[in-house]
Amino acid sequence: MTDEVRPVISGTREANTTIRLYDNGTLLAEIPADNSSSWRYTPDASLATGNHVITVIAVDAAGNASPVSDSVNFVVDTTPPLAPVITSVSDDQAPGLGTIANGQSTNDPTPTFSGTAEAGATITLYENGTVIGTTTAQPDGAWSVSTSTLASGTHVITAVATDAAGNGSPNSTAFTLTVDTTAPQTPILTSVVDDVAGGATGNLANGQITNDNRPTLNGTAEAGSVVSIYDGGTLLGVTTADAGGAVELRAHYRVKRRHAHVNSDRHRPSRQR
Repeated sequence: MTDEVRPVISGTREANTTIRLYDNGTLLAEIPADNSSSWRYTPDASLATGNHVITVIAVDAAGNASPVSDSVNFVVDTTPPLAPVITSVSDDQAPGLGTIANGQSTNDPTPTFSGTAEAGATITLYENGTVIGTTTAQPDGAWSVSTSTLASGTHVITAVATDAAGNGSPNSTAFTLTVDTTAPQTPILTSVVDDVAGGATGNLANGQITNDNRPTLNGTAEAGSVVSIYDGGTLLGVTTADAGGAVELRAHYRVKRRHAHVNSDRHRPSRQR
């Protein structure tokens, strides 16, 4: 299969014989005799799209014709495949396992792209003209490929399908993601607030006793990061720091007489297990 409509056809012959070249049984060209043992022909006009069966006969100066040669078969295909579709992008690196939305951040520098395309097409992922992944679409058109290692920062990635003839599709819709492998700064627990009357209320001092077994916990963290708050090894709750980095959580579990601490990561709740 080829996308070349004027392919070069060549072969060997007995010197001083004329070559008659046939395409699907129809005379395509006569190549004049000379003392060369080889011949070469490029069609003057484009060959039609579809199947072509090429055969040749050699004719000597006395008019004697050789048997017909073995055939060479090929298909001319100049129709490009449709643009591939990127259906999902996956983060395969803990703790943010799961699907990455278009425009989202990930800590996985080699995310997996999946999609659909023409069956058997070669799928190539590009970023700014650079190939970052290649695979082949399955018979049902499904494909999946992990990228080469992406540097930290924002990446705009497209996919192109190339069929067996070499025709390239238009670019897919671009998919944008940001690779961020730098851990956020340690969050800070700034206050624990007693909201229950009958004892001390308001901000509690470190080590102070309270009758509020679901106090409000406040702190700061990297803006947009997911903050997990623990009492010892028990998870009290998960919240997200706002655009200013403020964190607030009313504990979901009854707090025993222990001090709470916080951990955070930069992944969004939708990507947590």
